[in-house]
Amino acid sequence: MLTFIIDYIPLVFELVQPTGEFSYGDPQNLTSASGPIVSGSVQLANFLVQNQFIVAANTTNTPLASAGISGVFGLGFPFGNASQIVSQLVQRMIPKNTSPNGITDILLSMLPLEAPMLPRLSLSGQLDQPLFTMTLQRTLDEFGGNVGQLTIGDLPNNLSESSLTNVPVRLYSPDEGGIPGPSVNPSATFPLNWEVPLDAVLLNGEQVPLPSNLPGIYTALIDSGSNSLAGPEDVVSFIYSAIASSGSSSNDDIPEIDCSKPVNLTFVFGGRGFPVDSRDFLGFQKSSTVCKASTLKVAPAPTQGRLVSWVLGTPFFKSNLIAFYYGDLMQPSVDPPRIGFLSTVPENSNEAYASDIASASQAGQFFGKLPEITSKRFNG
Repeated sequence: MLTFIIDYIPLVFELVQPTGEFSYGDPQNLTSASGPIVSGSVQLANFLVQNQFIVAANTTNTPLASAGISGVFGLGFPFGNASQIVSQLVQRMIPKNTSPNGITDILLSMLPLEAPMLPRLSLSGQLDQPLFTMTLQRTLDEFGGNVGQLTIGDLPNNLSESSLTNVPVRLYSPDEGGIPGPSVNPSATFPLNWEVPLDAVLLNGEQVPLPSNLPGIYTALIDSGSNSLAGPEDVVSFIYSAIASSGSSSNDDIPEIDCSKPVNLTFVFGGRGFPVDSRDFLGFQKSSTVCKASTLKVAPAPTQGRLVSWVLGTPFFKSNLIAFYYGDLMQPSVDPPRIGFLSTVPENSNEAYASDIASASQAGQFFGKLPEITSKRFNG
């Protein structure tokens, strides 16, 4: 979860719709929130957006407030279920018997005024480039890795486009759960998620078998809202079996692993490998020699509009800088969306991992000591 400050003036918010609902996360265990949809001015850093639509949530099934978090700031595309507020607002504007292409016409006409904040900034021309980048800070016993950072409208200082490995975002057809094309271009396709083709997964340098239920294209959803790495059940089981300590006596379904042996899990995009630092893969250290692989989960089965095999969450963001490029939201074929990757894992990461484990154990302060998670199922 990404946390930062957004300024707003509640007194000037106007009621747009008495009730709005949205949900996100694991389709089998959704996080949900509801409340009136309101409109007002929102400022993020130097960017100001007037008449921004927000759900003023007064009911939710998650304890975000107790963690000091005021809400959820969506960074996705404004299409389909990926932008549920927009979908609910569009329903008010659709005359009876409107064709599917006509509904998309209405949706596209509303985006400059009613899309989420970042897509609106992109459409308004306020951004130098229609993109944002993100890295997350490792927060275990030793701070390290990336500086937690969100940049909007341009790449971070001293970073050039040529340093990124760019991969096209998947565009969904209606048969795959996407939205119909507009009347002027009925065959047009649009992005739904930050989902990109995945070439392969490597474990300690060896390729992991493909899933048995591969839905056409092997893809990964790059999701800052997830706290884990989640993949197909048979692939996760293969990895579990390969890394589990012999004679593991875990009383749950998450394997115990030998802390002295780093786990090198690498995801290959655009022909280049992007590893997860062993310190980011580690769930927590149970004892001086036993660790738990609790960051690795089983992902929900692919469904229409979400035909992904892997969901790469915060462990992946701690090991990589990721640039999300919206492109042309109105005509994706003109300027297609893409994701750029840059690994920030040092060449000596295995040595650093071993040193950190040894230092923490010697001091009696286990590396990555976190509350134990007792299920291997993905939960957002």
